[in-house]
Amino acid sequence: MTRTFFRPISLGILLLLVLLAITPFAMKVAVDTGVSAHAFTKHGSDALAAQTCKNNPSAIRFYNPSTNRTGLVCQLEDSGWAVVILDKYGQEVTSFVKNKMKNLDQVLRYMVNAGYNLVH
Repeated sequence: MTRTFFRPISLGILLLLVLLAITPFAMKVAVDTGVSAHAFTKHGSDALAAQTCKNNPSAIRFYNPSTNRTGLVCQLEDSGWAVVILDKYGQEVTSFVKNKMKNLDQVLRYMVNAGYNLVH
């Protein structure tokens, strides 16, 4: 029987190693595109697609008084509704696409359920 110096790696440790490996890449994307590192790491290309809401004058604005965050929602041409969440300083917290939501009522309900109020 031969002895090996390597032990099996647990799934948790493996996931941590993968996360540590992609974090510098996510940070570079965040700096280059303005998307948050969290958004890019968690939502990938959907986070990039949602960036159109930031400069869209027709984006629907929401405000969450308990977190002091602003939500921007706009419809994308081909893949549902984009959501961008900004902190009280206007810095992006996250961005993503709700591609299973097909109409504005569904998105409004989603934002209200998350604690946001529609800003008029």
